Amino acid sequence: MALFLFGNKSGTTGGISPADGMEEEFRIAVSKGLFLIPVGCTGSMAAALHKKVLDNFDDYYPLAGYRRMVEALGRPGTPAQVTLLIVTLVEKLREDIALPGAK
Repeated sequence: MALFLFGNKSGTTGGISPADGMEEEFRIAVSKGLFLIPVGCTGSMAAALHKKVLDNFDDYYPLAGYRRMVEALGRPGTPAQVTLLIVTLVEKLREDIALPGAK
């Protein structure tokens, strides 16, 4: 699994810009066959990657029962709410794909 949060950096003019390095890490994670967890509600590059996953969902999540969970990661929430969504998604993935250490 690969978790993507925020993804911004200081721009050359002092503002904030999307972190292009995160997009490269996304491509690497895809090439390794990892499940991708872009937390779109954190904004910046994570939001762009979240949209990319949703637009091509079956390519990234061939297992059933995940779309609503991933969609929820694009909606605003408190840190506790977003953390709970992430943990719930990770636990479901661990159960469904029998990751090492899964119970």
